[in-house]
Amino acid sequence: MDSVTERARRAESVAVAQAVLLGDLDAVRGAWGLSRLRHDWEAEDDPDFLFMSGVASETDGFPLGPERSHWHPSALARNDAELAEVIAWWDASVREACRRIVDRYGPTVLGPVAR
Repeated sequence: MDSVTERARRAESVAVAQAVLLGDLDAVRGAWGLSRLRHDWEAEDDPDFLFMSGVASETDGFPLGPERSHWHPSALARNDAELAEVIAWWDASVREACRRIVDRYGPTVLGPVAR
């Protein structure tokens, strides 16, 4: 992968982590996004990205994307209630991992990161 593409993937990863920290993205959706991105650049063996892959694996039964349109509304309501509990359970750990990702990689794509 060329350095421009890798830098873009790194910037996208930092943006996802920041979105979680700002509350624009919940813990589970953030973990899914970061897990997907970890293979796109050098983060494949990063412990925080590996953690995100674990969260994504543990929550992959939840319909979060377009597949929601295929679920019955009552099943979706039950699922959403359970998902809210799961998001709350993972929130602190995912946010801490996101903080480390921003601290570690943010300066390489954004310059010094304000806290």
